[in-house]
Amino acid sequence: MIRFSETEIRNSAKETMESLEHWSRRIINDKLVERYGKKYFEYKFENGESLIKNDILKTISDRMRDNPKRFPRKIDAILMEDIAYFLCKDTFYNELFKGILENNFSGKEEVRNRIEVLKNIRNKLYHGNPISYREAEQAICYSHDFIDCYKAYYVRIGKEQEYNVPFFIKVEDSWGRCGYRDETKTEKLSLPYNNEKLRPGELYKVWVEVDANFPEDFYEITWWMNDKLVATGKEYVFTPTVDMVASLQFVYCSLKTKRAWHKYRTSDDGFSIFIGEVLPPIEDLY
Repeated sequence: MIRFSETEIRNSAKETMESLEHWSRRIINDKLVERYGKKYFEYKFENGESLIKNDILKTISDRMRDNPKRFPRKIDAILMEDIAYFLCKDTFYNELFKGILENNFSGKEEVRNRIEVLKNIRNKLYHGNPISYREAEQAICYSHDFIDCYKAYYVRIGKEQEYNVPFFIKVEDSWGRCGYRDETKTEKLSLPYNNEKLRPGELYKVWVEVDANFPEDFYEITWWMNDKLVATGKEYVFTPTVDMVASLQFVYCSLKTKRAWHKYRTSDDGFSIFIGEVLPPIEDLY
């Protein structure tokens, strides 16, 4: 019998729920754009009432103001606690999401209850609190129930992926920057461009999340600088050396499955990050 460590269980639950958030943002955005146009966050009815309630709009605005690097767009600022509102608001549910979700759910209340369970588990994970094996199972199974509905919808309308490969859904770094994958997946992942400064010996860290619908042993993540392999796995730590002074540092992250074919000939997903400029050691300035 295979036994998993607590860290492995927590990471699996967290990554699966991150995938759910990504897929939820995508379908919410697609359906609201289809029905109300690209500026649906600002949409108002003839009587002046907003399409989206003011509390949600304020929450999204506050998140973007407090952390613009993490939430560059309004749709990026929708988190687990907001998903139930968008899926279960009477108008949205009946007009946009009922036919999608009732493949796996009995109705709006079950959708709301499942998201509430996921929200509570997610809060425990993000605050460093323990979760049980049962909660980990719920996080993974409930998340996939939603994702399966979304994927079935895209298959029905002919927008399923031509290449069934894993892809990066999120990247964060120690500068506080955060990037999400565009809902259409036509744009590669990226981070806001900042001309940060590093000195020899200082530390820069970047980590990624991958669509959790694929097992981790199905693909490999590699990190490259100047065409040289510098790390493998979901995290890269960079510490500049003295010989890098006066240089601009970039790192490229690549994802490659163990299949014989790949979406981009030699890889299945990838993106570049501008880390910053390397300055001389402080002691050499005096």
